[in-house]
Amino acid sequence: MASLQYPGLKLFAQPPTVFDNVKSIQLCENLGLRDVAPLFQLQGLKNLELTGLSAWNVDVEHERAMFSEDSTDVATLTIFPGDEQHLCPEAVAILLRSCRALLSLHYECSMDVRTEISFDFTPINKVLGKFQHSLHSMNVADLGVNTTTTPLSSLTELHQLEIVSFDVSIILGENADQWPLLSSVLPPSIRDVRLAAIYAGCEEAFTSTPGCISDLLSLDPMVLPNLQRLALGIRYDEYATRVDGDFKDETWKKAFEARNLECFFFDENLESGSDDSMESL
Repeated sequence: MASLQYPGLKLFAQPPTVFDNVKSIQLCENLGLRDVAPLFQLQGLKNLELTGLSAWNVDVEHERAMFSEDSTDVATLTIFPGDEQHLCPEAVAILLRSCRALLSLHYECSMDVRTEISFDFTPINKVLGKFQHSLHSMNVADLGVNTTTTPLSSLTELHQLEIVSFDVSIILGENADQWPLLSSVLPPSIRDVRLAAIYAGCEEAFTSTPGCISDLLSLDPMVLPNLQRLALGIRYDEYATRVDGDFKDETWKKAFEARNLECFFFDENLESGSDDSMESL
């Protein structure tokens, strides 16, 4: 049997032999860490998708005791919390700690936008480095939180990372006036980048010199040498003026051409430049 799909805990009522040779499991139910812990003991499981996983707060020592470090060969991990639910970064770190050599991570965390809870990636930063020789693609999407106190800062350690899709605040922070150089937060291996949730007006942080991609103008071979595509998603409100999809300045156009780099803005509301137009994550 190649894969199993179950709407929730019916999965755990199956006899152990059901799991022989299972490579993929998809669960769709409101679940907690305790519910999914047995999955991280299954030998041979390669692809795991958890929809409805929720943990607002965790007792790290207690919850971690249910998971063994490097206990699973899961290579593709997809996590979608339930509606109006939240999976705290400490919980995600516990799941990542159980994986030996993750190749792809897709983590979508939604939260009630009325809350004032900030998001701190510190626990995830501490564990991501273990995948420095394996993680190839990463998608962290639509957090829906008001503030990001500590962004993802460990990506430069991931020497095999090639494809990423993030809300911009996840790796550059909340304040566009203080965004660092993109090359300072991504590894040289990166090839395809999609950044979303760039609010109208903040695109100037990308087109200005100095700005967060202005070092691409230098043609320095040490600056993101493998980058082939940079898609920048602008999030407009009803009053904002749309920007053209291309960089019109000749200096930028020549630099992109010399680098053989495709770089453009897209309107998030139209879903142009979405993940479907990227190599699959």
